[in-house]
Amino acid sequence: MIYNKDEITDHGLEYLLDLDGNRFQIEDHYFVSFKASKVPAGPGVPHGIKYALVLFDRYKTRIICYDNAHAYPEHHRIEFDHVHKNEVVFPYDFKSAGKLMEDFWSDVNNHIKRLS
Repeated sequence: MIYNKDEITDHGLEYLLDLDGNRFQIEDHYFVSFKASKVPAGPGVPHGIKYALVLFDRYKTRIICYDNAHAYPEHHRIEFDHVHKNEVVFPYDFKSAGKLMEDFWSDVNNHIKRLS
């Protein structure tokens, strides 16, 4: 896919959009999956990026997921951005696509190190 250079000021955004639809094996026990697309900006998605970055175990159980598929009213915020860590959901303060990927990979690496 070709992106308009004027629309992309965050190189992390270009990288995230290029990862859309990809899945990668990590060691023998895990894989990560990426979904990312530009959408019209609005109250729930003010940055205009719909995303899901997910770490699964070999049984396809979701371990960590950064996404903005829907709101969590109990978080008392308009933005949809949140993080699933096992069964617990936390609000996520989206700064940029690059920071999103940095935070995701940091959590993935910490999880794998903790269980190694």
